[in-house]
Amino acid sequence: MTENNENNASQASTACSPTFAKFIEVSEADVDIWGHANNVCYLHWMQDVAVAHSTAIGWSAERYLEYGAIWVVRRHAIEYRQSAYQGEKILAQTWIADMKNVTSTRRYRFLRLPNDADAADFKGFVENPDDIPKSAILATAETLWAFIAPKTQRPVRVPAELRETFGTTGLPGTVRFPN
Repeated sequence: MTENNENNASQASTACSPTFAKFIEVSEADVDIWGHANNVCYLHWMQDVAVAHSTAIGWSAERYLEYGAIWVVRRHAIEYRQSAYQGEKILAQTWIADMKNVTSTRRYRFLRLPNDADAADFKGFVENPDDIPKSAILATAETLWAFIAPKTQRPVRVPAELRETFGTTGLPGTVRFPN
C-alpha cells in the first residue's frame, strides 16, 4: 500500500461523530445450538445501540414521527471475528461514519469485556474507545440507513438540525477506530 493510500485508509476509519456505547450481557436466549451468540443477535444489538444513541441525543422515535420521517435499513454488513458465549459481557459501540442527503452510514464495534466489568461503567458516550485492545473485538459492522417518509415510503432530505446533532453531540473532535 502506498503512503497516499495508507493516509486515505486512515481517514476512512475516522468517525464523524462521537462514539456511543451500550453494555450487553449474552443471555441464554442469545445462544444457539452451537453454544455461541447467534448471528441474528448482532442485528438486534445493532438496532438497540443505534436507537439508544439517537434517543440519547434527543431524536427519539416520537421525535422522528413528529418530524415526518424515519430511518430504515437499506443494508447491513457484519464481520464476525470471535464468538461470544452465554454470560459474557460485551460493549456495543456505534458512531456515524457519514451522513448524506438521504442516507447515513452507521458503524459498530462489539468488544468482549472483562468478567468483572460493571454495566454502570459503559453507558453513553465513550471518551477513549481505542483503549480496549483489538484482541477484544468480537465483530465489526455497518448499516446503511435511508431517511424516508413513512406514509409515502419515499426518501426525505436529512434536515440540517439532525446532521448537526449527530455531528456535534457528546465529545469534541473526532475519534479514530482500529481497522
